[in-house]
Amino acid sequence: MQDLISESINSVVNQTYENWELLIVDDCSTDSTPDVVQRYVASDTRIRSIRTCRNTNLPGAARNVGIALAKGEFIAFLDHDDIWRQIKLERQLRVFSLDESLDLVHSHLMGKSDSKFTSLRTMSNPFRRRVTRASLSKSNVIQCSSVIAKASLIKHLGGFSEDPDLRAVEDYDLWFRIASRGSSAFISENHGRYRITIGGTLANTNLTENLRNLANKNGIQLTGYSRSKVRERSATFFDFPLSIYAYFVDGEFRIRTKRNPRIWK
Repeated sequence: MQDLISESINSVVNQTYENWELLIVDDCSTDSTPDVVQRYVASDTRIRSIRTCRNTNLPGAARNVGIALAKGEFIAFLDHDDIWRQIKLERQLRVFSLDESLDLVHSHLMGKSDSKFTSLRTMSNPFRRRVTRASLSKSNVIQCSSVIAKASLIKHLGGFSEDPDLRAVEDYDLWFRIASRGSSAFISENHGRYRITIGGTLANTNLTENLRNLANKNGIQLTGYSRSKVRERSATFFDFPLSIYAYFVDGEFRIRTKRNPRIWK
């Protein structure tokens, strides 16, 4: 991701909340990514780069390296090709100050691809983004690069699974464990973009098989993934008006008027 990593790093550097540390874990990349990253490390003491001893090909393993080294009270995740909006950390940390019982806060990320309509198609009903084991059984309601969580809970739960049978759904597995032990909330605001790429992790994984492994491990039935495409498109159609309101009217209005975020629990 040598051509994309700079945009991701810049989205952290440009945050309105400035008391952060950025741990960049390089799982033995073979392109010029290390050279790009090193320029940032040299220019900002808040940025640190760690290179794994060998390529694990497991996103969870790389994330766990960063989790183990993180010094902060909270941990946020950012995949190497995703982008945070400038107010992401500021808005989410405000939620923790409003409700100290929360362990995890997540928000919305718009899809980013060559299509003009990707952003609209990736919008969702905020009611469906509330985190429970029941909502998770229907779909992965949490976008990993939107998450900020208490470091103590993440570390207590052992971070992400490094089981190859859970590759590409290791985040989904962690959300199930958090839903069983902690309290989560969703902010109906757009806090960034995630790239939809042909060569991504999901595209190179037997997702159906790994979802089955996930269901067996957590003792659940993933009901949402068995629904027909017609039913899914119908649900999207009826959700669209609420999605427009939540993200463009209510969400943006609260951001621009500096009001507290709307919290969905």
